[in-house]
Amino acid sequence: MAAFRFAVRSAAFLLIFCGLPNALPAQNLKAPEFIEAATKGFDRVYSLDYEGARVAFQNLRQQFPQHPGPPLYLALTLWQQELFRRQDLRLDRFVSPETFIQATPRQMPVEERNAFFKYIGESQAASQAILKQKPGSRDARYFLGSSYGAQAAFALTIDHDKRETFRQGKRAYQTHLQILEEQPDYSDSYVTVGLYEYIVANLPWYVKWIATIAGYRGTEERSFKYLHLAARNSDLTSVNARSLLVVICLREKLYDEALENAQFLHRRYPRNFLLHLNVAQILTEMNRPDRAAEEYTKIISQAESRTPNYQKMPLDALRYNIGKALMNLDLELAQRLFTAAIQDSATADRERVLSHLCLAEVLDLRGNRQEAIVNYQRVLAAANFEDSHSTAQGYLKRPYRRGR
Repeated sequence: MAAFRFAVRSAAFLLIFCGLPNALPAQNLKAPEFIEAATKGFDRVYSLDYEGARVAFQNLRQQFPQHPGPPLYLALTLWQQELFRRQDLRLDRFVSPETFIQATPRQMPVEERNAFFKYIGESQAASQAILKQKPGSRDARYFLGSSYGAQAAFALTIDHDKRETFRQGKRAYQTHLQILEEQPDYSDSYVTVGLYEYIVANLPWYVKWIATIAGYRGTEERSFKYLHLAARNSDLTSVNARSLLVVICLREKLYDEALENAQFLHRRYPRNFLLHLNVAQILTEMNRPDRAAEEYTKIISQAESRTPNYQKMPLDALRYNIGKALMNLDLELAQRLFTAAIQDSATADRERVLSHLCLAEVLDLRGNRQEAIVNYQRVLAAANFEDSHSTAQGYLKRPYRRGR
């Protein structure tokens, strides 16, 4: 089931973007001022300015009280803010197949959780009201399907409820698929349908026959076709599709396309350090050490100089994690980062101990055995994190070498 779980989690990642005002529902809500204001609100979301986004969408909600979009956008903003708080928006969280399946003791603040479901209910009620006046409205059904998708994403990433995830995800897929069957050029729905094609195409053989009997079909070829269609049709839709293509292409080892989409998103939202990290991570997977090290250096530099939004990254964890990534790319830079983490009084105990351990390994690799021993001994003198004592004792007997 790992492939299936991966694909569903990819859906959760993508649904961050599903509230974008691509095709607006009926009547006066296609007004240019609505599109402009909604776009500015999501620019704030993508720039990690969640409070600013909430203010923008609240204003939009007051201006367009019958529109299902603003409450959906408010719900999605609350959800993404919670993922950011949990540090769950990293690319590796979405490529690793088990990430969101495991339960966690972390709880979303009750007030925000209640607000999420309140906004979802408000959005669905607005869509249903439009459908009563105009049965079959594709735009109202699109927003209704998007609200189901938001519920599926929340169930998976916050509640870790697989049953609810599948139930709401199926409703989102069926709603958007029906729209496309009626109107093949309704490009916004290609994102959800394309994603679902990928999910079904990657089911393991012992599950796929059940899905086939149940009427589900899916191929990777159609999945990529639909996502590429969505990416090409408009700038707004391209954000949705490209975000998912980054994850899927990286998983399929289509590194060039993954990098192209990641760079597109980073250029569009330069204040989002997560997108910058995505670029560096993909370059690492592509075995392009010079380019990857260059991007990691830029990220650290911007974090240390407190560039807007980059200052939100915890420097201790950032230095340690990037140092680990650089151990196969640039030993000198990795050593600098581990040393900086150790010397910073704000570094947490875990990151300090593990930085001592990694620094010792780097020093062994660089032939400085005496300094390596000093750092292994400092690991042993501190608390034991992630079996650091056993590891240090082993490398005190024999120097660290790659591949161990």
